[in-house]
Amino acid sequence: MTGKKSLRLDTLEHYLYECRKLEPFWNNLFTWLHDIYGLRINMSIFDILFGIANVNNDKLFDVFNYCILFAKDFIYNAKINRTEVLLRDYVPRLLLSLEAEQFLASSQNKLDDFY
Repeated sequence: MTGKKSLRLDTLEHYLYECRKLEPFWNNLFTWLHDIYGLRINMSIFDILFGIANVNNDKLFDVFNYCILFAKDFIYNAKINRTEVLLRDYVPRLLLSLEAEQFLASSQNKLDDFY
């Protein structure tokens, strides 16, 4: 196309997962979670979009789902701000968010729910 920009539809799947620029981020995130918790889960696009099914009400899956949800917001903000999506930037923000969640749980006497 000469002189015209091509329009490309950005699907939700591509926006949050399939974009090749995001592959290192997701791989690093899953490796980081595995290193911390010792549990390796083969994440699929479905898990990223909708969360990991937690049929046994396992707190660890709640942690993973929180990390995924936070990652999707992180990706969204990075794309809006035109910054790279890097685990080294994600982790400190995730930890800050968890501190805020812990403070809220503590102030509502719900720390048992937090852990």
